[in-house]
Amino acid sequence: MIHELNIKAKTGHENIRLKTRCDLASDKKVAFRPACPIVVAWLFSCKTQDVNCLEQDRLLTPQDFHQVTREAPGSCMNGCCRSNPCLNGGTCTEHCDDVTLKFKCSCIAGFTGKVCERKPRSCFSYYAADSAVTNGVYEIRDPNSNELFKIYCDFTSESNFVWTLIESFKKSIMKGFNYDFYTDKPIRSDDPQFSEHRLSLSAMTYLLSDTTHIRATCEFNNGFSYTDYLRGKLTEFELITSGGRCTLFEYINIRGINCTDCKAKYWGKAGEHGHIASTVSASCTCPNCVEWTDNINSEDSFGFYGSANPVHRCVQNDDATTQWWLGVKVSP
Repeated sequence: MIHELNIKAKTGHENIRLKTRCDLASDKKVAFRPACPIVVAWLFSCKTQDVNCLEQDRLLTPQDFHQVTREAPGSCMNGCCRSNPCLNGGTCTEHCDDVTLKFKCSCIAGFTGKVCERKPRSCFSYYAADSAVTNGVYEIRDPNSNELFKIYCDFTSESNFVWTLIESFKKSIMKGFNYDFYTDKPIRSDDPQFSEHRLSLSAMTYLLSDTTHIRATCEFNNGFSYTDYLRGKLTEFELITSGGRCTLFEYINIRGINCTDCKAKYWGKAGEHGHIASTVSASCTCPNCVEWTDNINSEDSFGFYGSANPVHRCVQNDDATTQWWLGVKVSP
């Protein structure tokens, strides 16, 4: 297949328009000779990516010609990184295979944005800068101390939410996590691991300022599931209560029994980990409320586990894990 390219060349004397031909099938390099005999250069190898780069019909300078001659075929140059647009120590890379993306900045820890201009406040900050981000450990900057701390971000399990992990623990060590959310008890706070991790109180408090929802999951490290799961709005939720409180949740699932926009008894008194008391939740009344059958006596879900039902995924074996998250709804 022969592909024609229109190229502008600036020789230093005049601007001239050149036409060359690329044989894409054989990937041959094609030389062009402008009218001015002092400039002779090889074009990039005629791969599709390089053709797209040149199709932008940009203005080539004498420096470009020398660069093309020196570099291996297939290199990309469009001049977008010459002004060093990346801020705060970011590294610029030019792109030629997508006319909508002329360059990309790789930011150092603690910065994000198209040109590394933002200091991320939460997992949502990373999502806002690039909606294609993947789950994993990220760093955010505390605006009070200006120090970085690590968080685990979940961008993919629910398409309309971005979640930040605030706590995760295995059943075998759950007694070491029997604290309410307003007790400052960081555990491996700078090393997010699903087996053992809890953020500091200052980190949780900071994240609350950029949060709309709270969530509990089981065994997230082995795959996301809506079985044994709860999600609620923070406007309806009291992390510390004087006793059990019938709390409105958007969705609850306990051992496969679920309800939407319904109430359950949430216990979260000082000195005790927050949890759902499914045995006594029947006392909560609402149009969509359900009764969790097959309870064991004083059954606790998603924490405390004074009495744990082994059918519940969070406590089905010693390595089973419980997670609590703070999140932001990103779409209706």
